Amino acid sequence: MILMKKWLLAVFTVCSLALVGCTVPTLEAERPIVVVGLYPYVYVVENIGGDRVSVTNLVGGNVEPHDLELTSRQLYTLDNADLVIYQRGFQPAVDAAVDTVNTARLFDATTVVPLETSEEGVLDQHIWLDPIIMMTVAEDVASLLIELDPAGERSYNLNLEKLLGTLTELDADYTQGLATCERQVFLVEHAAFGYLAQRYNLTQISVKGVNPDAEPSPAHIARISEQVKDLQLTRIFHETRQPSGLIQTLATDLNVGTSQLDPLEQTPMDLHRIPHDLPTYVSIMEDNLEALRQANGCQ
Repeated sequence: MILMKKWLLAVFTVCSLALVGCTVPTLEAERPIVVVGLYPYVYVVENIGGDRVSVTNLVGGNVEPHDLELTSRQLYTLDNADLVIYQRGFQPAVDAAVDTVNTARLFDATTVVPLETSEEGVLDQHIWLDPIIMMTVAEDVASLLIELDPAGERSYNLNLEKLLGTLTELDADYTQGLATCERQVFLVEHAAFGYLAQRYNLTQISVKGVNPDAEPSPAHIARISEQVKDLQLTRIFHETRQPSGLIQTLATDLNVGTSQLDPLEQTPMDLHRIPHDLPTYVSIMEDNLEALRQANGCQ
């Protein structure tokens, strides 16, 4: 905000010296600028900040967060942001950028909860798939926005209360929806659902592990095949709209179906929905719940 005041002073000075009429900047320009590296946290900021904040999402719907390369414009926006919300270790380009920017406030979401280590010894970054963790993130974001914009404290707190209510309902839906199931194990292509599984007493097994680019060994595929048969699994979950060649082949060989389970790494895009009904964090999490219930024979 100090930078904003200096900018306003500069505009006033230029107008005075030029002895010409100038348009005074509107309140739109004074909104806190929040830059966010991942869609789930964009959802949090937008729902708490509402019209009082300006939100920039670094990752579009068709961009893999791991592969993100920042443009010069995005770097400029980062450098001039009032607050940057990111997750260290998940997006190398963002990590490198925030180490060089002048932004006074940086919020690393991994400070909310210690990251779990997968069986491969890799940190699992997908904390946003646990609604309870997201509630903690939301509370921290609200506090940061109030620091930036004390005049909006009441608005931020009211919006936070509403968002916490929504996330509480989501948690209740998962708790109740997965309480009575024929199976507690689910098979995924990419092991992104560890926090969700831990929260709701499920067991995740995966074809590729936490690293989505890893290629499974023949021995691992053989173990997965045995588990599918022994546990009587009916689905292999993939992330994108269509399963990869590997998953489709494995599903055919094992005579099981395929379904989408969205890890919410990308910004939601759905060309089949009308604009005001685009998918959101909560609607996709609800879709994931229904997919798990169908696959695991839940009552």
